[in-house]
Amino acid sequence: MTLTRNAARAVFALLAAVVYTAVFFILRTPNASAHPVPVGLASLFDLTVTVPALFWLLLIRPGFGAWPVAIGLALTGARVAGWMLPAPVHVPGLRWLGAPLELWVVASVLRGRNSRLASLVRAELSVFYYALFSWRAQPESKPGYRAFSIAEAAGYGQFALLIGLALLCEGVPVHLLVHRASPTAAWVVTALDVYGLLWVAALWRSVQLRPILAGESDLVLRAGFLWRVEIPRAAIVSVRRSAGSGPDRQTPGYLRLTVLNEPQWLVELAEPVEAHGPLGRRRRVSLIGIAVDDCALFSTIFDT
Repeated sequence: MTLTRNAARAVFALLAAVVYTAVFFILRTPNASAHPVPVGLASLFDLTVTVPALFWLLLIRPGFGAWPVAIGLALTGARVAGWMLPAPVHVPGLRWLGAPLELWVVASVLRGRNSRLASLVRAELSVFYYALFSWRAQPESKPGYRAFSIAEAAGYGQFALLIGLALLCEGVPVHLLVHRASPTAAWVVTALDVYGLLWVAALWRSVQLRPILAGESDLVLRAGFLWRVEIPRAAIVSVRRSAGSGPDRQTPGYLRLTVLNEPQWLVELAEPVEAHGPLGRRRRVSLIGIAVDDCALFSTIFDT
């Protein structure tokens, strides 16, 4: 059976997650404590050899991947192993083998190479910027443009509040429950909850700071750090009020920039344009659903 590119990536991600999870728990078993050296070396082999070998088998051999990524996976495995292996398994400098990978990531971002990797790094940096360092910043604007906030009308405020409350309410009981089986796993789950809180705070703040911008020559549609679409005015066929719930989310060429609330407006284009999404994702769209807080002012400009 031949896998498609996306299927091969999904299978590799699943198997790699299984390997890392298995190593994590095996190293915390009584058998690992009784025989730290053989178990530790076997775990090191799995992280630095088995995972890259899976990448070669599933992605490089069919032509879906590149060798630098496999090398990066081996360096990542070495870095992770340096923190996970028991003390008797001492490999000098193991923790720092991942340093070349980190330098390569930084260089790729600065030089604009490996756009998907650079997009991933920028996305993570933007989460921490918007969540922690943007609270004195003012909403973005451009001379000659009118700014339209979407924070409340599109449902991002309610979404951030609901997810934040859910993470806070379930965090302590889940931590205590998981702690019975593994204290380390409990703190990993708690760390993920904290990151989730940072992410929803960053999303909410980015939506506030990145409004829709309407100029004489173009329309810039944005949903925080998630989506951005730049549309020339000449490409817009109509901007009409949405009837009911609007098109289905799976409609080809349709992009919905609201989260909980229904779109107020549908922007129809003569030809598809490229929408830039999270983690370097790109889509060709020809119909976009939006909602703005100042619907009355928006209607004076675009109600066609």
